Amino acid sequence: GLDSLRTNKLEHGGENVWKGNVYREHKRKVGYVEDDVKGLSSLMEDAFEDYSNTIRRLRAEKQSYWII
Repeated sequence: GLDSLRTNKLEHGGENVWKGNVYREHKRKVGYVEDDVKGLSSLMEDAFEDYSNTIRRLRAEKQSYWII
């Protein structure tokens, strides 16, 4: 969870706590969250594009009904 990304406990330990595996592990977890956010962002863009396309199509259909 996001709790594992909190740095306040590590900061109180001083600089040495960040050396070695602890720092690498934290960076790895932050990377996972960044990847998830990018993926979610991409899905949202696709969803909005689908929504916009559907609205355009429905408006075009409505206009064609009025023309007839």
